[in-house]
Amino acid sequence: MTKLVCRHCGEVQDESEAIREEVPSPSGGKHIKALCRACGKYIKFLCQWHGSPKLYFGKYKDKTVEEIANVDIEYLKWVLANGIGGAKVERAIAELINKSA
Repeated sequence: MTKLVCRHCGEVQDESEAIREEVPSPSGGKHIKALCRACGKYIKFLCQWHGSPKLYFGKYKDKTVEEIANVDIEYLKWVLANGIGGAKVERAIAELINKSA
């Protein structure tokens, strides 16, 4: 279980104990925000990836890593080599490349 520490009051709690609040994301989905159970202030967003992450830049903007892999694996290799996708995207790309190797 992941431990969360509130930067405001110092309360330590399990992720499952935090207050959860749904907030709309810019892409039309929803994010889950963890709030401190003691003071009610923001701690962090809880990641809940379902399926393949999307790219939010470039010629394949709003396409999932899996969709891109089906048409242009070289582009994904370029994204990975240049470190511009972010940790989750890069991890998904590396997994796809390792599976296809």
